[in-house]
Amino acid sequence: MKVLPAMSKGKEVSQAELSDIIGKSQVTLRAWEREGMPVLSKAGKGRASTYNTVEVIEWMEARLISKFAASKEDDTDVVSEDEGRRRKIVAEAKLAELKLAVESGELVEIEAVGVEVDTVLSSVRARLLAIPGTLALTLTNEPDPSVVRDRVFDEISGALNELSAADLGRPSEATGAPEAIEA
Repeated sequence: MKVLPAMSKGKEVSQAELSDIIGKSQVTLRAWEREGMPVLSKAGKGRASTYNTVEVIEWMEARLISKFAASKEDDTDVVSEDEGRRRKIVAEAKLAELKLAVESGELVEIEAVGVEVDTVLSSVRARLLAIPGTLALTLTNEPDPSVVRDRVFDEISGALNELSAADLGRPSEATGAPEAIEA
């Protein structure tokens, strides 16, 4: 049976070696020393500090964990039970206000308005597209251009008046959906 040698806890390295190992600059390492990063021997004039790799990595892990924990304490997504209840009550009150606004006709559902707008616009489109066919027969032999212009204007105005007369904000009594009113 082969016996493995006891593993030493970390390796003693210089500041330059540690910088290469963990991928941080020597300036960052000096700043971390001021924050409490463990140092085996402090650098004197003309000498480099030495570090134990395992101790430094454990310190870095602890530092990250404490920063993460601190950020979680400041996290706005985490609320107390009382704050959660308060938010629920506020949300329920807002929902009740919206339902009341719908029931009183102050607010309409977008889907209902969309259906009614589609209906009104389809009617106006059909009326506008019918103008050439309607006027072609009656104005074929009309010699006076002003009569032709007036008839075309009247037909277009009628279609546009139908559009402007639509009342899309008033719910119908039967369905609760808004209804269009023709002029």
